[in-house]
Amino acid sequence: MNFTSIFLIFAALSAASAAPVPIRQTVARETNASRMGRGLPPLAPLKMKRSGTTGAKRSEPSGT
Repeated sequence: MNFTSIFLIFAALSAASAAPVPIRQTVARETNASRMGRGLPPLAPLKMKRSGTTGAKRSEPSGT
């Protein structure tokens, strides 16, 4: 009983004091507003791909 109590206390303390391992590092990106406020140029756009639609789906106006 005494050994079990000491072991449980030790296990709880070691689990609580262990540093969590980050799954993915998140980098906080600064905003263009904060950059311009400091006199820096804005950041380049992240999404450089075209959207899925290139033109209108219907070439004539609707009848209504």
